[in-house]
Amino acid sequence: MVLGVVCLLIVFVVARDMKLRPENTKTEKPDGVEVEKSVTPTQSKTPIKGALDEIDRLADSGAYSEAVQLLLKLSIGKIQAQFSQASLLSMTSREILREVNLPEQAKKSFSTIVTAEELGHFGGRQTNRKVFQICRDNYQTFEDTARGTNLA
Repeated sequence: MVLGVVCLLIVFVVARDMKLRPENTKTEKPDGVEVEKSVTPTQSKTPIKGALDEIDRLADSGAYSEAVQLLLKLSIGKIQAQFSQASLLSMTSREILREVNLPEQAKKSFSTIVTAEELGHFGGRQTNRKVFQICRDNYQTFEDTARGTNLA
């Protein structure tokens, strides 16, 4: 009896985890632009310049929330060398912020992006042009001040 319950619990956990995997969380935007919902930095293959251009295009089309999510993903991608892939994929953005080794200004800029994404994603707050621009400016500060540290 106990063994049966344990087996069912294991099957449930595995099925739930497979459903929540980042590769299973894509959404189709009304304008035909496909945007990843998850922030999984190790999956990003887009060069930084191309990624920033795409982020700016998303913002110009009014997809501010998606643009901020991609800024966060890009930021995490730059610091992923400080973490093992397994631990990075299991950490929240807030946990990464606590653990990352960056100059103080880079950490403040990263924190701004993390907070904006959390408020939009979990806090139900609308991400608008102003919030996006603050995050975009902070990404540039993050990139400039983090240069030369242990980045990917």
